[in-house]
Amino acid sequence: MNEPLVIPLHTVSETNDHGHWRKRHARANGDRKKGTLGQRKTIELVCQSKLEKPPLPCIVTLIRIAPRRLDPSNLVGALKHVQDGVADWIGVDDKHDKIVKYEYKQECGEPKQYAVRIEIRERKPIDDFVDILNNSAAGQQVIEMWREEAKCRR
Repeated sequence: MNEPLVIPLHTVSETNDHGHWRKRHARANGDRKKGTLGQRKTIELVCQSKLEKPPLPCIVTLIRIAPRRLDPSNLVGALKHVQDGVADWIGVDDKHDKIVKYEYKQECGEPKQYAVRIEIRERKPIDDFVDILNNSAAGQQVIEMWREEAKCRR
């Protein structure tokens, strides 16, 4: 679909941020129209890059690039403002996960290298099937059965 967009942005996990309470409060209560730095920068750079808006439904993968990894729950929190910026650009509220699904990944970068790569692809019916398999007990049983069968074939 589109080429990935890399935004030079130092993402902060709100969960592990032990900074001054006023800074946390200002980030948490930022004016939605102004947006946070991450959100404003995302929208600005996406618009400057002349990316085409993706056909819906789609899958947006946000990849945090930093010297150190975060645990999965902190990763989602650190990318929240970027997700909000992408949702504003696409024009679909990010609570509608059937229309735009967000995935989160991370890669280790060089020392002092901080960025977020945004990859967007079309959502296909097989993606919904994979979600069902991954998110249900019956689906997990089917996956385990396939793995056992694969072991037997080797």
